[in-house]
Amino acid sequence: MSHERIEHEADFDEGQHEERSQPLKKRSLVEALPRLRATLAVTPDVRAAYFQPGPADGQLCLSGPERARVMLVFNRKVSAEHIEKRLERFRRQFAMLTEEETEFIDIEQLHHREACEIAFNAQVIYGGLESVERDRLYRYNVFLEWNAGRRNAGAKQELPPVLVPSLDRPTRVVSIAHFITPLYRHLKMIEGHLREMRRLMAMELHEFSADSTHKSLAESYMLKGIQSSILITMSVMHRKMRLSARDYRDLFLMMSVFGLTNRDRAARLAKCADLRDRLMFQYDDISVTEVYQYLFEVTETLADFKIFMLDWLFEQYYGPSGEVIQHE
Repeated sequence: MSHERIEHEADFDEGQHEERSQPLKKRSLVEALPRLRATLAVTPDVRAAYFQPGPADGQLCLSGPERARVMLVFNRKVSAEHIEKRLERFRRQFAMLTEEETEFIDIEQLHHREACEIAFNAQVIYGGLESVERDRLYRYNVFLEWNAGRRNAGAKQELPPVLVPSLDRPTRVVSIAHFITPLYRHLKMIEGHLREMRRLMAMELHEFSADSTHKSLAESYMLKGIQSSILITMSVMHRKMRLSARDYRDLFLMMSVFGLTNRDRAARLAKCADLRDRLMFQYDDISVTEVYQYLFEVTETLADFKIFMLDWLFEQYYGPSGEVIQHE
């Protein structure tokens, strides 16, 4: 081997050593989001994650967090000790990679109202569409129950969370196919609940009240069907409008305000929302006769809602030849 070649290889090895010894180049968290998503994908028990950017350099923090925040949604079975360990690992790992200080927070540690607003307004950086929609519904449920407790205690209720458009964050637009797929799944679930409810409706009142399990089954099928209709309506309102309802009753009434449906259908759905609250919080006060009467009303309303929503989806998202359109 010639002397020149030995010197060249020595210089090359020294350059590689210097390159390896250089510290990692720090980037902003927005640039590091792909790596964060990849890390979340291999982290067990994380179902979704929301991101709020911090104020830009030289800007005052007038609204929003003082620094960038990542809110993680863990499965219910994960203990607080394991959650804190995972959060600490995220903090150490991304403190070396990002130039800005980033907070990693368990969303359950936040206040009900703040967690609900984050689920509505923050940028979703990890989690499937159905998982995120279920988390939004859960946060909205928790907020409504907490606000109802304030009303019962005589305290002033807080204003409902709304979808606030933000110009400083990219919007995550879900494709039409991914948007309508879970809606069809819930419509299929409503169809199954209606089938079981019609079987109970075929009984006479004395036959229905003779077995206590009939009342429990009817309450369960009605509650599940109404919950599916709520989730469908919330998904549509998220995509098409601005959610500003105090509770699920107002959510359905907003459908007629925005021209989504007529007043009669919206009023009947709002009545189902009131029944949903009774089934969940006052189920001991509902008699067998009332459940039997509600069974007919809810069945008629949900059957009408299923037909209406199928027609609305076909009108909005299918072309003349029956194919799914690609752009709204």
